[in-house]
Amino acid sequence: MDGSRVIGAVELVWRSRADRTAELGYVFHPDHGGRGLATEAAGAALDWGFGEFGLHRVTVRCHAGNEASARLATRLGFRQEARHVRSYRFRGEWADQLVFAVLAEEWRARPGGSLDSRRASPHPSTG
Repeated sequence: MDGSRVIGAVELVWRSRADRTAELGYVFHPDHGGRGLATEAAGAALDWGFGEFGLHRVTVRCHAGNEASARLATRLGFRQEARHVRSYRFRGEWADQLVFAVLAEEWRARPGGSLDSRRASPHPSTG
C-alpha cells in the first residue's frame, strides 16, 4: 500500500451550539476492518470535540443492521438510547435506525481516559 489511498472518513458535526451537542459520523472500507483504524480516528475526533470545543454530548446514528457500526459506537463508550422503528428509507425499504450517545463526563471517565493519555508522549515532561 502506498499510503495515499483513502480508506475511510470521520466527521464531527455540530447539532446545537447552545446545547453543545454534535453527531459523530464514520464510514470505512470493510477491507480495512479489524485493525483499530476506525476506533482510533473516531476516538481522536471525540477527544478533539470534547476537549477543544467543550462538547457536552455526542450522538451516533446507524442502520439497525449495521453491526460493525453499532459495535464501534459501543467500543467507543456510547450507550444505545433508542431504536427508531421503520424511521427512514434504505434501499427502497423502511428501515430501523439505532441511536447512541455519550456525554463528556462519560467519555473522560471510561477506562484509559482520552486516547491522548494512552499514547506515549514523544516529549517527556520536565516538571
